[in-house]
Amino acid sequence: MKNEPKGAALQRIKRIAMVLTVIVVVAAAACTQSWLCSIITFSAAVIAQLGFLLLIRALDRYMRMRRGMAHFYMVALAKLAGIVAFFFIASRVSEQAVLFFLLGLSVVVMAVLIEGGIQLLRSLTHGRTQANHR
Repeated sequence: MKNEPKGAALQRIKRIAMVLTVIVVVAAAACTQSWLCSIITFSAAVIAQLGFLLLIRALDRYMRMRRGMAHFYMVALAKLAGIVAFFFIASRVSEQAVLFFLLGLSVVVMAVLIEGGIQLLRSLTHGRTQANHR
């Protein structure tokens, strides 16, 4: 919001992603009773969070320097290559492992959606969405 420090929303997204990682890994272990699926889910969640952090750093660097777009594309390409490599490994294990890999990758997306919902609820409860049409 307006009175928050500059990176407060990103810090909350990181915390939410960490909590969701624990929840998703424990849920995967409880539902499948397979440590392999839990390890694949955890690995995918860590890959997604590291990719998110790399994206933030690359964008910050690009926004500050206004050059170096090649570095941004190289980081994105390396991140994609890492995801594809782990996806290939998970696909060789089983079809179930692929689903848990995708579940782990979606942790950051879920964290961003939760933070967006929290921001929406804050704005609705503090009356910031009311328009004065006089």
